[in-house]
Amino acid sequence: MCPRTLGGQAGRRSDGDAAAQAEHYRAAAEHSALRILRLKQVLGDLGVPFTLYVAYTGFTLHVDKQIRRFDHAALRTLVAHALQRWTCHGCDPAVLKAVCERVFELG
Repeated sequence: MCPRTLGGQAGRRSDGDAAAQAEHYRAAAEHSALRILRLKQVLGDLGVPFTLYVAYTGFTLHVDKQIRRFDHAALRTLVAHALQRWTCHGCDPAVLKAVCERVFELG
């Protein structure tokens, strides 16, 4: 029996707010899809090979997570660190900066 189940059944939300949870999930999924669409447009405009899209998608998800977790004061340092990290992973720094500017509107 799975430890997350109770008596063989999956647990249910006790607060009865499943509709709000579903709305929150839908909004987050739309937000994520929009970011990925913008990323693909930027990469296409810059002529980045399709085989490298996975690396730039990873960078985009990483920066998006940092934006959601930290305030503006810490964000500049974290994004600079992400630029350095993903450059070491083989990404072009100019493309990474363009992603920051055009996808996240970071200057």
